[in-house]
Amino acid sequence: MNLIAHILFSIILCYIVRATNTPPTIPNLLFDKTYIAALIGSIIIDLDHIPYMGKALKTKRFSPHIRSRYHELFGFIVFGSISLLIYMIIDKGLGLGFYIGITTHYLLDTLTRPTRPFFPYNDTIMFYGLAPRKNLKDLAYFDLYVTLTLAIIYLYIIGYNFLLPLTIPFIILFLYYSIVKADKVEDEAENELYRPQLNGKTEPRRLEIAVYGKIILEKIFRGIAFKLSKIHPDKISGISLFLSIFIPIFLIYRYTILAIILLFLVLILDALDGLVARIRGLKRGIKGWIVDLGTDRFSEAIISISSPHFLLPLTLLNTALSIYSLKTNRHIIIPVRQLYLFFLIITLFDQNLLFIIY
Repeated sequence: MNLIAHILFSIILCYIVRATNTPPTIPNLLFDKTYIAALIGSIIIDLDHIPYMGKALKTKRFSPHIRSRYHELFGFIVFGSISLLIYMIIDKGLGLGFYIGITTHYLLDTLTRPTRPFFPYNDTIMFYGLAPRKNLKDLAYFDLYVTLTLAIIYLYIIGYNFLLPLTIPFIILFLYYSIVKADKVEDEAENELYRPQLNGKTEPRRLEIAVYGKIILEKIFRGIAFKLSKIHPDKISGISLFLSIFIPIFLIYRYTILAIILLFLVLILDALDGLVARIRGLKRGIKGWIVDLGTDRFSEAIISISSPHFLLPLTLLNTALSIYSLKTNRHIIIPVRQLYLFFLIITLFDQNLLFIIY
């Protein structure tokens, strides 16, 4: 995604989640520390493209291989840790702004581009099929409509209310390129992109309790999975990640019940993608595990905006555990979102517990 879209998304989210109380007018963008930190965070990750841009422009191919480790989960650990340190030690506004900047950057890229979430430990490519990829013209139009939509939302926020209806045609065009023009996510057996990456590998072994939990969920949601089986499981993962964006927004505005419902839906979709893959007869191996884990970690990352001091340390630890699981072939993960869902449900009965989040 282009830099303008990254910047706009970070600014808009900063304002929506009340990271700062000042509207994002141009003067405030230049002098408000939270917006400045968000701008830096939204840009800094793309610096790793510089050594590869010449070749990419010549070949007109912007593949995942122009992204260094700092553009993937490894980079999230690095920049997320910096955000947490700034937030806890130096200044909450600076830390939260920088974290929103990096997280929105990772989120936009992950939703719309092929990525390698576990690079350099594994080269497997993750792509949700929510945007065009092979046709550069379609991709350019897709980026343009996303950027224009974000630009109009930004202008609406700073007072140009009459522009809001203009988002409707751009959203329609964006959805058209996202649904109709987006590349089909092909089954791995048919897709040369994935053949060299699988090499017969299987996903890391899960703990017994996780295996039993997975079996129970699959029995409960098998009927729904059959109805969704026409959708590629990677697209289901992408949709669940997209929905995660709204959870911290609901929580910031104290719409706890809506946040609980949406988080529950995200977790259901997370459980369904693997089941849909099996119904479709896909032998996904390590690739399916990587898509699942990559999606989960970025989902946790965006949800952490609602409570950086509470969720971000767990999310960073979970991301490190994901890399450890890949390297040791043992699936060791903290169910952060499930525990958070349980905690949010408890707060419905005891509002005093909300201080832990806020």
